[in-house]
Amino acid sequence: MSTLDNTYIHEITPLSDKDCIYIADRTDKSEFDYPLHSHSEYELVFLDGASGVTRIVGDSTAVIGDYDMILLTGKYLEHAYMLNTHLPKPAHEIVIQFSEQLIDNTLFSLNQFKSIEKLFDDAKRGVAFSHNAIAMVYRDICELIDEKNGFYKMMKFLKLLNRLSQSDYQQLSSYSEKKCDDADSAFVIKVREYIDNNYSKPITSYQVASILNMDVQEFEQAITLRTGRTFYEYINEVRVNRSVYLLMNSNKSVSEISYETGFSTPSNYNRIFKKRRGCTPKEFRENYIKRNSLI
Repeated sequence: MSTLDNTYIHEITPLSDKDCIYIADRTDKSEFDYPLHSHSEYELVFLDGASGVTRIVGDSTAVIGDYDMILLTGKYLEHAYMLNTHLPKPAHEIVIQFSEQLIDNTLFSLNQFKSIEKLFDDAKRGVAFSHNAIAMVYRDICELIDEKNGFYKMMKFLKLLNRLSQSDYQQLSSYSEKKCDDADSAFVIKVREYIDNNYSKPITSYQVASILNMDVQEFEQAITLRTGRTFYEYINEVRVNRSVYLLMNSNKSVSEISYETGFSTPSNYNRIFKKRRGCTPKEFRENYIKRNSLI
């Protein structure tokens, strides 16, 4: 998929409004096939051993080397790492997602945080850090992942942001978000809000089309055109991401989570989850959670 495509998906991440940061530490990343997407959360991505993978951020495209690290703060800045085949050897990927509301904006306006404020502003178009910068903060990232105490984890995260803000980096995209028709934006926002508020219940395209005063066929064509996903694919994306949060932060059974997030049956939930995540919900909870933290 190229940056000339007019459609991309707006991802619903596992981070809720009651969480500070989400950290995913994966040492077995061999596939890079997640489509071009955006999300409201800020994101710091580190890759080790992914030479040959194509990095797309807005209208910037580059084939990366062994090491790559980017920061994205544009809410609708489309991005992706892509590779048409498997890596010969799994790469190490660390993804840190956090909300712009993590720290009150008035704090960043103070002199002591000016460099971080500038970094966040520059990263609206995406920034890539130099190899020297990556080497400088690698130990900080490892310490952040290893820290178990939530308070000290946040202190180490702030330290990481401060060091990155004083390092070498370059902006990537010429824009922070694609320009689109106001009617198109309103349409997608209304659909997303309805799904976010009702994903735990059965939802039909007829229901949403009626709210928007549209014919069902017209609505289904419009949602696919504007999001790059069919209506039901978009619903399943929301439901799977909500279920990820419950898998990591509750003792509820997989069956309970499947019904709570709106799947008709546990088997249907397992099938869709595996298709999107590459493993079953049970496998995710048992194996992947060991390398993830949400605080």
